[in-house]
Amino acid sequence: MLLDACQATVWNKFPSDNILGDEKRYRAFLEWMTFFRRNLHRCAEDYFQIPLYPYQEIMLYELGVSESVVVDACRAAAKSFIIALYGCCMCVLYPGISIVACSATKGQSKLMIRKKIQQELMRMSPVLQREIKNIRENNTDAYVEFQNGSVFQIVAASDNARGNRANIVIYEEARQINKFIIDSVISPFLVPRKPQYEMNPYYDGRVKPVEPQEIYISSSWYFDHWFSQYSIQIGKQMINGDESSCLMAFDLSLPLRHGIKTAKSIQRDQKKFDPTTFDIEYRNAMPRENMGAYFTRSMLISRQTLQRAAYPKEIGAKKNKYAIPKQDGEVRVLSIDIAAAEGTENDNTIMTCLRAFKQKSDESNSIGFHITLPYIEHKQGGDAIKQCIRMKQLFYSFDADYVVMDLKSIGIPFYDILARVLYDPENDCEYPPWKCFNLPDIANRIDSPGAQEIIYGIRGSSQLNSDMATNLRMLFMNKDIELLLGMNDAVEFLQDKYPDYSDDGNADIQIFYESPYLETALLIDEMSKLKYEKMANTGLIRLSELAGKRKDRYSSLTMGCYFISLLAIDEFGDQDDFDLSEYKTGNCYSQLNL
Repeated sequence: MLLDACQATVWNKFPSDNILGDEKRYRAFLEWMTFFRRNLHRCAEDYFQIPLYPYQEIMLYELGVSESVVVDACRAAAKSFIIALYGCCMCVLYPGISIVACSATKGQSKLMIRKKIQQELMRMSPVLQREIKNIRENNTDAYVEFQNGSVFQIVAASDNARGNRANIVIYEEARQINKFIIDSVISPFLVPRKPQYEMNPYYDGRVKPVEPQEIYISSSWYFDHWFSQYSIQIGKQMINGDESSCLMAFDLSLPLRHGIKTAKSIQRDQKKFDPTTFDIEYRNAMPRENMGAYFTRSMLISRQTLQRAAYPKEIGAKKNKYAIPKQDGEVRVLSIDIAAAEGTENDNTIMTCLRAFKQKSDESNSIGFHITLPYIEHKQGGDAIKQCIRMKQLFYSFDADYVVMDLKSIGIPFYDILARVLYDPENDCEYPPWKCFNLPDIANRIDSPGAQEIIYGIRGSSQLNSDMATNLRMLFMNKDIELLLGMNDAVEFLQDKYPDYSDDGNADIQIFYESPYLETALLIDEMSKLKYEKMANTGLIRLSELAGKRKDRYSSLTMGCYFISLLAIDEFGDQDDFDLSEYKTGNCYSQLNL
């Protein structure tokens, strides 16, 4: 071990009864400290007594010797656990160091303190408990303070974070963080660590500043996203011999190999995820987006801003405890794409609940409705009466105003059932008959006194299908529609909103709460994979699904949004020219240039 002239005599400055007042023990202390700093995995295993898997040892080692690190890991790879452990090792080994962990929301970052440090690491290591002086977590502050003055702080990646300083910055779920916020707010936090001993004039001009460190930790994302491109950049630097850069990437083989996840649990996730999401979450893929798609994935994902889902009333309950009160002027629509064949994998009945709010949009310079999609439900085809009962359950539970459904062919026998009084044996109640109000030939099929005129019938045609596709795309382009959050953000929201969601022992409860968010992910996957064709002879838009894929969620959504756009014409257009009651499916809409 090499000691400079100042270090070699430091032991003389301690009292003889102090452990560091003995030269041999002083030198042994420095040797162990140096060893642990250069091998963080040994600090974790030998000092904290926390057992690690081999890949976790490699992660800790690389985190300790690199300046720019990207950890691109699949779900259940315990990446947050290792990052929390890394922060504790650094805080203990480097007195006075400042580490900041940030994510898209502060609540997400705070989970690192509550779940990883307090509930896991401190329980595993009494030694680590002794090293920690104080933990603070409230609405304004979240940090871990160590006995030696080091601080592990949590902040939200937002403009409000300005003014912080750190020697190490960790970006938790980095792909969710706005790149502009990283570059303009968070990255400027970084300053070199300047230990107090450097104030000694002896070291003036003899010590090189220790470079600050940035760590990006996340699951993978689409190839064209900034996080994917940065991961590739760091990987190339590492391959080309830059020892300060490190890219670590792990797929589902790791959690399987070490029993963190079982094959059956991954298979269950595979069934409920759309294929692209599964590839991202478990296979660590970076799928390329089809930029020629009519609905690009980036267009759709950018509208995943809706937090709260609208859940239906539980069977047998008198009231819907999840009910969301209507706002003034709000219109609610239940849009249904019907499947009749039971067990056909690519044919489901989709029931989509839409909320429409009157608005003046500065973005699109128009007056109309802002649409949100708080709930989607799918049912495989089969018993028509049971499907119709479920439609009415959802309609009244959602407090809807209109039903939109395809009445060209397959929907007609379903209409005939809906047009009669229906008894619901599950809730022991009767539902009144419904009536179509825009197609006289359908409306006159069954005469049911007192029927509610709430059904708007769709009769598909090349013209209408093109109009509906164009209308829906414009809603996304003008940001006049919102979809539910992606699953990572949804989990954090659900944990805060519904205490019973975090009950690990009840999978049914978790599935209930997650279902509309998962259905939204499937909707996005469907829409982004639709093939787009502009027909040469007519100029109309035609969208079709790939072989073996679905588009029923898209069909349900586009019909409902089309109807709401017609409501907007009736509500905000020239009343002398347009009247919704006179509309016939497929007529005039293409002339409105919407």
